[in-house]
Amino acid sequence: MNTKIKYLIFTITLIAFIALCVFLEVNPSPKHQVRVEFISHSPYNLVDGDSIKKMVEKSTDSTHNDSLSHRLLEIEKDIAHNPYIEQALVYAEPSGEILVKIKEHTPLYRVIGKNTDYYVSRDGSHMPLLYGQGIDIPLVSGEIDSLSHIDVVSVIDAITKDPFFQDIFMGIDISRYNKGNGHGYTLTASTRLQDIKVILGDGSYIDEKIENFKALYTYLIKEDRLKEYKIVNLEFVDYLVLQRKK
Repeated sequence: MNTKIKYLIFTITLIAFIALCVFLEVNPSPKHQVRVEFISHSPYNLVDGDSIKKMVEKSTDSTHNDSLSHRLLEIEKDIAHNPYIEQALVYAEPSGEILVKIKEHTPLYRVIGKNTDYYVSRDGSHMPLLYGQGIDIPLVSGEIDSLSHIDVVSVIDAITKDPFFQDIFMGIDISRYNKGNGHGYTLTASTRLQDIKVILGDGSYIDEKIENFKALYTYLIKEDRLKEYKIVNLEFVDYLVLQRKK
């Protein structure tokens, strides 16, 4: 191949490259429209839908359709890593619009310990605190794990259905004890009633235990004796045990 032919091939290649650059500049890949929907939304607004929308728009800007599916899968994984998100789905509609569906975690209670402080959702997922944002949920301390979490959920569900107990309820302390070939848990509720602690035992028969406490409370108020006691033990269901203040 002589020099003239080499030069001609080089010139044609250079012109084609310049033409391609000009074409891409004049006709860039269209920006994808992004829509964010919440399958379930926490009342505490822990996830900012607008921020996610902007992130997806930026991540898919100038992405060609032949590589869009792979990019959306990466984006979906990134979004799902957010500790406040339970589930994320990201996909392109036939129209070309990118749809982001989010299921948000809702904090059910807050765990406070010597070196721990975090939110826990109903399914047991842990979430870091959002400082500067107050969330009015029960405080839980003590021996919290996947097993005691089940009892905590049962107690909180029962309490939130009862306006009286919900109004006086502040939090739960969990202690673990050995029994047989395993161990059990005792849940103690702290209240706003002159520092009275209410021992609930485990999460069984919690509705009956709450009704027993309400009946006892009504009696003690009527007799003006509420201030005499510091502990009400409800764990035995069939009878109550009261401990006086010293």
